[in-house]
Amino acid sequence: MRPFRSLPVVGVVLLAGCSTAPPVPESTSPPDTSAAALAPPQPVEFVTRTDTVDVLAIEGLQAPDSTTTTGEERYAVQIGAFKAPENASQAQNLARARYQIPVLNEFTPKLALYQIRIGSFASREEARAFLLRMQSEHPEDYKDSWIVQWQR
Repeated sequence: MRPFRSLPVVGVVLLAGCSTAPPVPESTSPPDTSAAALAPPQPVEFVTRTDTVDVLAIEGLQAPDSTTTTGEERYAVQIGAFKAPENASQAQNLARARYQIPVLNEFTPKLALYQIRIGSFASREEARAFLLRMQSEHPEDYKDSWIVQWQR
């Protein structure tokens, strides 16, 4: 019996697995762990525009202090509350085009919502009449609208 008969086969297998190519050096620079690389993406900022009114100066008349209220109750129709400012602006622009009356886009930080309100009515009845008109003219767009009250 010849015990060394398998030795040439093992040698060929070992040599076939070896490579003569030079080794590739490993990267010596550490991965980028700077604050800029690990920071979450910054939120996109949006500009919200509201209706504006031209103010006329009348001689001898003083503007009321903006920090006080007169206690006068006013009513408006809220047509929506939106998280996305784009949706709020779209609803505002559509209502403004349809009714040509002031439409307020007010951001409420506590709720994180853009509230779109139309009109400034002296009584709840006037606001209700306008709400019913809106709902009859555009039932799908204003079916969930409601009346809000605010102090002037």
